[in-house]
Amino acid sequence: MSDHFASGGRLAASGLAHGLHTAKLPNGLKVIIKEDHRTPVAICNVWVRVGSNREPDALRGWSHGIEHMLFKGTAGRDEGDFANEVAEAGGSTNAGTGYETTNYHITTPAAALPTAVDILADALFHSTFEPDSLDAERQVLVHENHMYDDIPFGFGITWRWGMELTFDRSPYHHPIGGRDENLLSAAVRTSWPSGDQPTAPTT
Repeated sequence: MSDHFASGGRLAASGLAHGLHTAKLPNGLKVIIKEDHRTPVAICNVWVRVGSNREPDALRGWSHGIEHMLFKGTAGRDEGDFANEVAEAGGSTNAGTGYETTNYHITTPAAALPTAVDILADALFHSTFEPDSLDAERQVLVHENHMYDDIPFGFGITWRWGMELTFDRSPYHHPIGGRDENLLSAAVRTSWPSGDQPTAPTT
């Protein structure tokens, strides 16, 4: 779809589908809007080019860690404010980390879409990543990974074993959530170069 984004930050109708509009903002952010008026619901979904395949070995698993940390607080919101605001707007929220990307999404009544956009923008660009909060999250990440050890289907332990056996020389060999030693001991900070976009974690 890279050839179908209007430049200059202006939305333009796309011939790829009915009701589809695209734009590319000056900072490189690509915008896709798909109209669907069958129900008065809106979804704000942000995809970031940060996934487990893009991580250095010493920090494998920390794309997922940053996914967790983005909702731990900003200058204007405390940790619990994100979920409370979404609930008060009648919506739901979640996020997920993959091999190539991480996505953050909020579903709300259509009238509350500006609230969803504001919440995600605040989390993505103004998260504080307090050291104490980050250290406390390490055990949460380890526990979440081990929950999948008890699941023999989907993305459970058989999936991990299969990927490790199949992709012995590829980043797909590594589990998305990382390994315990990385999650518990890696020195982690985050950088937002030029204030434009989140990047993979660095030491």
